Amino acid sequence: MRATDEVLDTVRSAERILVPTSKDSGAGIRTFMEFTGIEIPDAIWDKEYVESDGRSFRLVRPGDMPSQIAAGWGDVGISSTEMVEEAQEPEVNGYAIGNVVCRYSVLAMREVADEWQDFLVSTSRYPKATRTLPASFPRYLNSIAAVRDLPLVASPVKISGKAEATMRVNGDLAVADRAVTGTTAARMGAKEVYTLAPIFTEIVIRRQDENGN
Repeated sequence: MRATDEVLDTVRSAERILVPTSKDSGAGIRTFMEFTGIEIPDAIWDKEYVESDGRSFRLVRPGDMPSQIAAGWGDVGISSTEMVEEAQEPEVNGYAIGNVVCRYSVLAMREVADEWQDFLVSTSRYPKATRTLPASFPRYLNSIAAVRDLPLVASPVKISGKAEATMRVNGDLAVADRAVTGTTAARMGAKEVYTLAPIFTEIVIRRQDENGN
């Protein structure tokens, strides 16, 4: 869901901000500062924890962000769509801000790319078909597959420099992962064949009950 003015006002009153450690989070951090007016101190990258303008800022691994907010270790966290969905934390809500950062897509090896694209585009015609699609974010993929009625079974696989060799050895010729320009997919001998969902920068806060607690 998109962040409303009310959500942004709640964020601006927060005293404990959790910042993702990943170098890939730069765009998300800039978007957060733009929408909230909260400046993330540069010193945090050297000290991991700083206090500034009456607030504290602490670095947290991106994958731990939702659970850290759920546990009460911070008031607001900077995250992204797939991290919030994958965590499945019932105590937190994620609110999208800004434009689409990248896409969560199916990447298939070139020799099967056309087959996978045809299958995913017209999957509703094959209700009895089941394909295994390894995913770096399996829960997120499963939630998308359920909503779109895609007959996919997700299992974890690490997308890395050895991805192509690993995929070929295992016989896994399609994966689901982030895609921005498509150059990484091309380098590993794959092609982006289907967009599952857009990925946004998301603000993560704890859910409130009907009394606002």
